[in-house]
Amino acid sequence: DELRQHGRDTGFVVEPNPAHADVIILWEGFEGKTPSYIETLERDPLIRQHSERVYAINYQDHPEGLLAGIYTSLEHPFFDSEIHRIWPFFIMNNQQVYGLTRDEVLTWNPKLLFSFTGAPSHEVRKRLFKLYSNAFPQYRVERVYKWYNHNDGDRQRFLKVALDSTFCVCPHGYCSYTPRITEVMAMARVPVIIADDWIPISFEEKLPYYIKVLEKDIEHLPEILSQYRKEGEELGRNARMLWEKYCSLERRAAAAVECIAKLAAQSRGRMSYADYRERWHSRDFLKKAGWTARQQLALRIEQHVRRHFPKAKIPGVSDLMRYRNRGLDPDLVKPAENESS
Repeated sequence: DELRQHGRDTGFVVEPNPAHADVIILWEGFEGKTPSYIETLERDPLIRQHSERVYAINYQDHPEGLLAGIYTSLEHPFFDSEIHRIWPFFIMNNQQVYGLTRDEVLTWNPKLLFSFTGAPSHEVRKRLFKLYSNAFPQYRVERVYKWYNHNDGDRQRFLKVALDSTFCVCPHGYCSYTPRITEVMAMARVPVIIADDWIPISFEEKLPYYIKVLEKDIEHLPEILSQYRKEGEELGRNARMLWEKYCSLERRAAAAVECIAKLAAQSRGRMSYADYRERWHSRDFLKKAGWTARQQLALRIEQHVRRHFPKAKIPGVSDLMRYRNRGLDPDLVKPAENESS
């Protein structure tokens, strides 16, 4: 509907017949994938008959990049620049950012050097809270105890703290991408990425709009960001401009399709059904995904052992495998209803 409403100027037309479409877009589910998902894809008639025109929009945490397309949280070693693009989360978690005008965010005078509010969903965040939770005039770092159950007051408080900050820290959570990246871009604030495996969004423009700080350098965050303070206003303006072009209500659907269309225009961005099957069944891919028979057996053994020894770890089972089978590792289980990302 958004593409019909806002995408007319782009020249895109929604074609109901896949045989006549230039690109076929599949919106993949958020659920974690298992080895059986390969069989699902292989049986899909669109992929079997039109694989070279099929592209995915995927917002899953830690996806495998099974199909060509745009992904929010795709990381190495699954990312393939020939068939994948990194794209922002389609919907802002904090819907109030859509109501902020350009003039409002650009004329707001931030008082803090940086801020962060969120849950301790990764070791990087735990270190942030340990280092910077104490009150200090330069920054505000606050642990919150909610998980997608924020009320309007919570959302408004997040906006105010972010707007009062030149830099908004976007640390590694359950994956390297966090929706707060584009939320603070809407506020003309500078995202500070602290996630070593984060891959930059595939914007056409090469404008600087973020700062990346290595996870090992988190102890020096105030000193590092102080060096960029004079550039903060320009970076924030760039961030807002990019958000308006690619993430705003009027542009987000058309911009995503434009990214896919440009990927499809490259011959290397098209995959045949045979190409896909070769990729999906290669030992290299299955091993990276934790889907080999040996890895799956190790995972089942660990599941059984952990009924009696909850912290036990079996060789051959990676943290990523545990994350995708949440419940195995207390340290990797998402917060309950009263926590937040």
